Amino acid sequence: MIRVSELAEERRLLERLVQLPSETLNAEYKSWLDPKQHLDAAKIIRACLALRNRNGGHLVIGFKDRPLEPDKIREPRNIRDLFHADEIQALISNHASIIFEVRTEFVEHEGTRYPVVVVPPGVMVPVAAKADLIDRNSRKKLIAFGAVYFRTLRSNGRVSTSVAKPEDWEEIIGICITNKEGDVARFLRTHFPDFPAALGTVRANPPSPTLRQHAEELLGVAHERFDQTISRRDDG
Repeated sequence: MIRVSELAEERRLLERLVQLPSETLNAEYKSWLDPKQHLDAAKIIRACLALRNRNGGHLVIGFKDRPLEPDKIREPRNIRDLFHADEIQALISNHASIIFEVRTEFVEHEGTRYPVVVVPPGVMVPVAAKADLIDRNSRKKLIAFGAVYFRTLRSNGRVSTSVAKPEDWEEIIGICITNKEGDVARFLRTHFPDFPAALGTVRANPPSPTLRQHAEELLGVAHERFDQTISRRDDG
């Protein structure tokens, strides 16, 4: 159950993202988009998949890229309808190899409601695109089947969303492993309350020798006896 204090803290974070915009590895900003248009839908999908692989974050919509400030010119009238939670969830579910839940929150600032898509943490297996998305007019492939999108600095030296490169994979796998370890720890704490104490007892006892250690010990004894035998022959 989420505590009231956690909800309040999350709300403060959402407000800071809108009031003090700053693009980071876990926060992406886009100008006004129309999720019903393939080109714009692809931007939302790529961003959410990339944020999921980055272990969660936020996609804030309604801000110009350079400088990073509210886009007042292209502000649509039907913001809540365009970015309805069900519509955004459907986009992600239709293109994510592993379905994960996203939420759409709205933050009001200076008379405008800005949509913020909340992507949760907890990725344990990298999420890839499970289907192509092709623009009707240009026939350009906007989403590529099998592509793993990631928030990274390695693409162009700036924080951006791009297809993961070989040098990104160590970080992606590290995020997944950390989440798996945390999930196992939570499971053990929940279902086996005495497990930490028992683990401490086990660690207090010296570990049993491994097969390799046994083998090295036997080899050492054999070498010693061989040397003794050679020494006796030389003396005779």
